[in-house]
Amino acid sequence: MTVTPQSGRLVYAGSVIVDIGVAVPAVPRPGAEVLATHAEITAGGGANTLIAAARDGAATVYAGRYGTGPFGTIVADALDDIGCETPIPAVAERDSGYCVVMVDDSAERTFITVDGAEAGVSSSELAAIDVRDDDLVAVTGYVLTPATGAESVPAWLESLPSTRVLLDPAPVFGSVSADVRRRVLARTDVLTANATEARELAAADEDAPLVDVATRLRGMLRPEAVVLVRDGGAGCWVADGAGTRAVAGFPQRAVDTTGAGDTHLGVLCAALLRGDSIDAAARRANAAAAISVTRRGPATSPDARETDTLLATHLPASDDSDRRLETGNPNSDATAAPRSERAE
Repeated sequence: MTVTPQSGRLVYAGSVIVDIGVAVPAVPRPGAEVLATHAEITAGGGANTLIAAARDGAATVYAGRYGTGPFGTIVADALDDIGCETPIPAVAERDSGYCVVMVDDSAERTFITVDGAEAGVSSSELAAIDVRDDDLVAVTGYVLTPATGAESVPAWLESLPSTRVLLDPAPVFGSVSADVRRRVLARTDVLTANATEARELAAADEDAPLVDVATRLRGMLRPEAVVLVRDGGAGCWVADGAGTRAVAGFPQRAVDTTGAGDTHLGVLCAALLRGDSIDAAARRANAAAAISVTRRGPATSPDARETDTLLATHLPASDDSDRRLETGNPNSDATAAPRSERAE
């Protein structure tokens, strides 16, 4: 990849917390105990997205809060390490939240999250952020719940009429109020979700073909908007004005799927900021996420050269790898391909 200078920044409105990651043979049954085979404490949540974007060449801004305790220090140090701007000051006398992540031998993950200083970002804090027209604002469902940013984030997005907005609904979007969902979807230029989130948002059956789901979701957005639905190692589905098509993935033997979706999001944003087409950006994000699942830990996103290498060794054989498909075909879902990430 020839790196093109960024004309804008990734402004990330999400939840940056600390991950307490433990590898276990299997998640213990209620009342039982299991010994971890590996453990680490790192910045996690949205930090993974910001790190992935930075490693792929994007300038980053964290439009969120962090605390002043030991977890807040881990968050602040991680953001400082990648040169991420943090225009909202640290919250006094409150620590950042954390997430206990259990990864079993099948690479499946189980989460327990505790909110902290990152919750409840205010309208005044968001208004103080200098968002430019050439920036890309990425917002996740984690800052749209009543306890986090439902009272401030939608109005902030509506105050940015010329800035592209990308929405990652996350698993919590179903608990977001109908009014907040409506307002945020109306302001969304790019919607990216995993298969489970996409089917839920589209009110589709759990086995509904993703080609149909992506097409239905695009009908919920403004006419020029783009939808991307991730399908693990099979790749993803893209729906825009040109139709709905599959963008092939890079199946890998996964050891840890934690942060794969965050990697995909960060690299997708970095590519879009460089001016890549949605198909090229999706393919690059697929490659980066595939690399990330071969490594243990949350912040396992590759740097740009590693992604370039995988892309160069897997050149599309023909247009079949990014095929355009008509909607309504029950056999067109790509779920038969090996999966490198679960529900990412």
